[in-house]
Amino acid sequence: MKKKILASVLMAIILSGCTMPEISFNNTDSPLFVEEKNESSASDVTASVGSEQDTSENESDGGTKEKDTSSDRSGTDMRNEDTSADQSLTGMEGDDSLTDLSGDTSVKDKEKKDSERIRNSKTENAELLSVVLSEKFERKYDSTSGKVSAKVDYAWPKLTAAAKKKSPDLNRFLERYEAALIKQMNTDFSELAEKASESRAADSDERKITRTMLPVRSDTAVFSAVTLASGGIEDPSAIEIEAVNIDPGTGKEIELSEVIDTEGLADQLMEAYDAEYPDGPITDLEKLLAGYSESDYIWAVSEEGINFYFADDAESDLVTVQISRKDEPDLFTDSFAGVPKSGSVPVRAGVQNAFDIKNDGSTDLLRVTGDNNSITVEMNGRSAVGRLSSGEIIPVLVRTADERYYIYVHADGDEEYDQLAVFDVNGEIPVFLGTMSQMGFPKYYHDDGTRRTVLPCDPEGFLLESDFDLMSSYSASCLYATGSDGMPEAKDIWYYLNGDDYAGSNIELTALMKFAADSIDPETDETAEEGIIIQKGTTLKIYRTDGKSIVDLKTEDGGIVRVDIDTSGGWPHTIDGTAVQKLFDGIIIAG
Repeated sequence: MKKKILASVLMAIILSGCTMPEISFNNTDSPLFVEEKNESSASDVTASVGSEQDTSENESDGGTKEKDTSSDRSGTDMRNEDTSADQSLTGMEGDDSLTDLSGDTSVKDKEKKDSERIRNSKTENAELLSVVLSEKFERKYDSTSGKVSAKVDYAWPKLTAAAKKKSPDLNRFLERYEAALIKQMNTDFSELAEKASESRAADSDERKITRTMLPVRSDTAVFSAVTLASGGIEDPSAIEIEAVNIDPGTGKEIELSEVIDTEGLADQLMEAYDAEYPDGPITDLEKLLAGYSESDYIWAVSEEGINFYFADDAESDLVTVQISRKDEPDLFTDSFAGVPKSGSVPVRAGVQNAFDIKNDGSTDLLRVTGDNNSITVEMNGRSAVGRLSSGEIIPVLVRTADERYYIYVHADGDEEYDQLAVFDVNGEIPVFLGTMSQMGFPKYYHDDGTRRTVLPCDPEGFLLESDFDLMSSYSASCLYATGSDGMPEAKDIWYYLNGDDYAGSNIELTALMKFAADSIDPETDETAEEGIIIQKGTTLKIYRTDGKSIVDLKTEDGGIVRVDIDTSGGWPHTIDGTAVQKLFDGIIIAG
């Protein structure tokens, strides 16, 4: 069995606190991206982190030292075979503070107990941390055939603006991880492109690498994520697995023994594996586990308990063995037991996922797949199919406060409109509830090839993006919540335009003639003055719309003016009888 464990040395480098430049989002001034429930200010978060720093840092230092001594045994990250390659990859040197020179175990035990006491009180009221999935790809085309001869696709999570304020230390960790990941991506692509040039054969699996890091749990108590990588040059069919578990309050790595009793863990895993996978996809797992030390396990803290990950090389599949806190309460420590009352987690498309959807301590195996004509959700061997055209899919499992579970699948329309497919997984058999057309998770494109997708976080308030042709063509996002029937329901009448410089999402207009509009009070959304005159040459941006007939425009000084759009005569739309193209320069018409 081939597996990949995140290197101890690289983790030490990332956790050392080396400064990375702040990465900002152009759309963070929109009210949709700065409001989040129970949001604390950056100063409040910093103060709370500072109160825990003395106790938790020493605890983490001791754990880091132990892992560093085993780095030769566990391998190195990002396909490099020595620790010096990891350091050159990140461009950052290690920190001496990560080495625990104290031999006083009584002091360390006291520090650990103090840290656990602080952590337990913190996790009882864990708050969700929303994330953006960032994707980057590179392509090399064969000069003769014109086909793709080498390609790499990388994806990783980033915190939203509101989540960054709640956990600045976690944000620093993720930015350092991102920097290392992008460097490795560039290295992978160079090697693949060179190999492709040597063979001059296109579309070979040997010249494709995919690496996707998805959160398993993301709240103020725990941030855990698993990376699945596939492809390569030497063995294109192999898959590699990595995992990280971070305390968002400190940015430090969580040790396995802080979560679960590791004595007899191999036996507990085999018992869970036999119950969850009676057909036994992995041969000799018991023999493999017999040789494991604590640092060999690939694991992630989940809402249900803890997941352990193995590679099924024969099927190029991911095998997740779940130990549930509800099923085995005596195995777990008191840490990380508290979870937010509702939440969501990405589902990895195309492979097996493990959850406790029935909330009974048993494992439900879930697989979501898509093709050009349909999306299939399979749970415990029984499936439902939604008929819709899709390219790339991004499935998310949402859990409401009253313990209802649904799967929202964003179906990328490529050249067509995006769609959102909704499945009910509360019963024994999944049920396809329907499709929301011209709608999906908000996406933001960048010139460097990065695409960022805002994933649903809280079922009581999340963003969905819709496409509009009202006055112009653009995409805009509205706040939604999971309804009583599982379908998303709008919580607001307004759809806000994305603030990124991508055609269709940031529409800047110039008035070609003067026209009348109503001035809107930004505090109350009420009309402050009717029929003010907007002069020729005025620059305006489309700010928001109700999607029916109203479009609000922002002036250069931040004021808001409202126009009523008449669509009764079809295109072109008119304002007070004048076609919008005659009123404004900058109108975009899709298709």
